[in-house]
Amino acid sequence: MEEEKEKVEKETKEEIEEEEKEKEEIEEEKKIKVKEKEEKEIEEIKEKEQDIKKEINEEVEEEEEIKEEVEKEEEIREKEIKKEKDEEIKEEMEEEDEIKEEKEDKQ
Repeated sequence: MEEEKEKVEKETKEEIEEEEKEKEEIEEEKKIKVKEKEEKEIEEIKEKEQDIKKEINEEVEEEEEIKEEVEKEEEIREKEIKKEKDEEIKEEMEEEDEIKEEKEDKQ
């Protein structure tokens, strides 16, 4: 009888230990899954940050290109204006020269 009781107690103890071990394993698996999920979320956030940085860099590059283009156009326009003014001055000088010549011819 005593042996039977000890046997049952031993089996019960083993079952309890086994259940505890299973619980620990389940908890450990949960922790691992949570950690993996967190790592995945962190990686996704990092990827999004990289995408945003890339997008910002592309926008900055685009703005720089536009700025350069505008500067080139302004430079071209300034040259055209200078050329037009030079032409006007040349024409005015020619007209003045003609008027002088006419005056000299009349005298």
